[in-house]
Amino acid sequence: MIAISWTPSATLSNPSIINPKCNTCNYHNYQVIARIGSCTATDDVKVIPVPYPVANAGADTMICYILLLN
Repeated sequence: MIAISWTPSATLSNPSIINPKCNTCNYHNYQVIARIGSCTATDDVKVIPVPYPVANAGADTMICYILLLN
C-alpha cells in the first residue's frame, strides 16, 4: 500500500491522497513524500493555478420573427 503526504497541508482538501484539490488560487510550492514499504521518494511540486477563461459571445442582439400575411 502506498502512503502519500503533502506539505504544507493547510490549503489541500486531503494531504494523504495522490491528487488533492487545492483550496486556494495562489501560487504555491508543495513537498510530496510517497512511501511503499521501506522505500521512500520525495519531490517538490510547484502549483501555478490558471484562471478559468472569460466567455464572451459578443454584444447582445435581438432576433425578431416577422409573420407576413397575404
